[in-house]
Amino acid sequence: MEADCEPYGMFGHLIPQQPLNRLEARRAKQILRPDFNFKIPSANGIPESRVADIKTVSCGAPSWYKAGDRAVDRRANRVPGEYARVAKDMDEELGVDVRVEQGPVTRRLQEVGPVIPLVFGGFAEVSEGVHTMVDLLSKFRLKKEGLSAGRGGAERRLGEVVGQIRRRLSLATVKANMACMLSRLSLIGDGASEAGKRRQWQKTMLYLVMIAINSTT
Repeated sequence: MEADCEPYGMFGHLIPQQPLNRLEARRAKQILRPDFNFKIPSANGIPESRVADIKTVSCGAPSWYKAGDRAVDRRANRVPGEYARVAKDMDEELGVDVRVEQGPVTRRLQEVGPVIPLVFGGFAEVSEGVHTMVDLLSKFRLKKEGLSAGRGGAERRLGEVVGQIRRRLSLATVKANMACMLSRLSLIGDGASEAGKRRQWQKTMLYLVMIAINSTT
């Protein structure tokens, strides 16, 4: 399946150079840059562009893990709204009155279809968008195998290919979660408490210096 990772220029070209320089400090938040741009075949056989965004939900985020919907589904439901909000902000920077008309960024976002949220949780669970992409990748891989062999891909191989892709994604997710947790070990124990004391000492000294400066002026 044809895909572009972090496609450049899908939305950035809609912002003129002058306001882009004026917003240099906030450029990362003002310009939409999806993680992927997929070419997904439609019903008429013509590939359609669909953007996808990867999000993660860690075990240290209790706001996502609570009673009700799954944490990954709750996070995935917010992704389209976040994209729409940033597109609206970009249109406002272009001088468009978003209350009465749609701006060029919002129209461009609608052209590439609804955003596909790919959310990975802290317990190796995933959102529905990931399952959809696994199915698409499996069908494309089966089709490629058939083309290379000069015949149609065996449908009985589909389940095997789906399992292979799921295992690779699951392994990558578990490794990433473990690496994230191991990297936080330096934040606990005696070393972390000593570092906290040093930060508190620095704040105290800065406070005393500011008092001394104010008393002499």
